[in-house]
Amino acid sequence: MEAWLREHGGATFAPLRALGLKDRYEPRDAVVLRLGLASAVTFHDPVDLAAIGEALLAAAPALTELRAFGAVANLVDSPVLPRLRRLSLYAAHPVVALAASPAAAGLRGLRIRTGPKAARVLASSPHLAGLEELDLGFAKLGDDGVRTLVGPDSRLSALRRLDLLGCGLGPAAGVAFGASRLPLEVLGLRSNRLGDDGVRGLTGGDHRWKELELSGNGVSPEALEALLRSPTASQLASLTLQGNPLGDGGAAALADHLPPTARHLDLGRCDLTCPGLVRVSSSPRLAGLHGFWLMDTPVDATAAAAIGALPGAQRLSLYGCGLDDDAVGALVSADGPAWRCGTDSTPSGGCSSRTARGLS
Repeated sequence: MEAWLREHGGATFAPLRALGLKDRYEPRDAVVLRLGLASAVTFHDPVDLAAIGEALLAAAPALTELRAFGAVANLVDSPVLPRLRRLSLYAAHPVVALAASPAAAGLRGLRIRTGPKAARVLASSPHLAGLEELDLGFAKLGDDGVRTLVGPDSRLSALRRLDLLGCGLGPAAGVAFGASRLPLEVLGLRSNRLGDDGVRGLTGGDHRWKELELSGNGVSPEALEALLRSPTASQLASLTLQGNPLGDGGAAALADHLPPTARHLDLGRCDLTCPGLVRVSSSPRLAGLHGFWLMDTPVDATAAAAIGALPGAQRLSLYGCGLDDDAVGALVSADGPAWRCGTDSTPSGGCSSRTARGLS
């Protein structure tokens, strides 16, 4: 790819740079190439799509995805919108005109920063019925908004993934998700207030959840066990529980009831002790785990040995876990293949730099 870019990159990128595309963090991070053609672009500054739309499509004829961190003017009136399959608007953007536009009918993924009234607008749009993924983070929808968004009158009949970070949701939202007839499989509910009743509400209906992000929702060990025992959790591949007061009771629930389909598990800041961590890490139900996140969870040598022996682990996050030299030694000498596959973070704690290098 690098050789191709050196030879042909100028012809691909120069016209896009002329339209205001700028890299922000890494070289060429404003453009995603597929088979040598720009398929996705990112605007970091405000952009008027009506003014540059024709030129953008000429420079990127395979364009299917647009991300914008600044304000976007004339989106609905531009020739770009009908070409898009994924649209991410990180600045606040009015949703009424977009939902009313037939040009939005091709969208399959939408991330938009909007207000609490967006639920009714989106759920009633005949042009967004093909949406499969929707992100309304910080929209402050509340429980009523969720009832509208996923209720029986919603037209979002293809929706599989819904991300509602920090949307002010309570227990009734969990009940609404469980009762929804939409084909939901993935819920991102970080930093809400579902509580135990809301988590138990997720066990209603015929859903088979594939991914649940429940960080910071006040989930107890008892509610977690009820969720894991439910048929709705039988196909879980990813479970994120960071910041819930689970303690060793939660560890026991996971050790006894986590479905064997689980591939990613986040227990950071869940008040686990080392014995609880040993119990869950030693469970055969974690044998298929690929990713294990344990931020700010104490890890001694015994717990480290149990973690290191996980047979399928490929990514282990141990930031802030206070590993000393004995724990690091137990981790790297365990029987599991995890450290031969690598780790995505360096442990923080009392281990020496020489020992920490053994993890890389």
